[in-house]
Amino acid sequence: MSLNPGVDYVLCTKTTYMGEAGVTYGFVLGFPGCLLSISSKALAGAGFSHTRTTYALNGATPLAAIQSMLADPGVTAAQAEQTARELAAAVPGSRVVELARLAALRVKTGWFSRGIYYKQPGDRGWSGLPLADGSASAEAFAKFYASQLRE
Repeated sequence: MSLNPGVDYVLCTKTTYMGEAGVTYGFVLGFPGCLLSISSKALAGAGFSHTRTTYALNGATPLAAIQSMLADPGVTAAQAEQTARELAAAVPGSRVVELARLAALRVKTGWFSRGIYYKQPGDRGWSGLPLADGSASAEAFAKFYASQLRE
């Protein structure tokens, strides 16, 4: 039985954020217990010196690898989450956010601000993962995490 988007997972295929690897381009994958932001490429440097890094797994982009895994009817939700966590650990600049540890979680679906915003315990400000796929993607994340939202 294959995984159901919006029930077993939620995916935004485009995000851009500033992280430890520089300006990072990638995607956001959500499971009921965690959010994963996985990098596809990064741009780092200053002045006249810049480094562009593109990540690949067996000749495919991380997004293509994840999408083929999610489409595989033999993969369970637990296997998909474990594989995605391993991929995030292997790709520099990726983030794993454990939802149970968060002090606050919100999903914004507005025109000027689409993304998932969270606070770790003790944080004064919000951290976020932009959802740049459009309003349908942001709405899917809002629906998927509706029971876990907290201010």
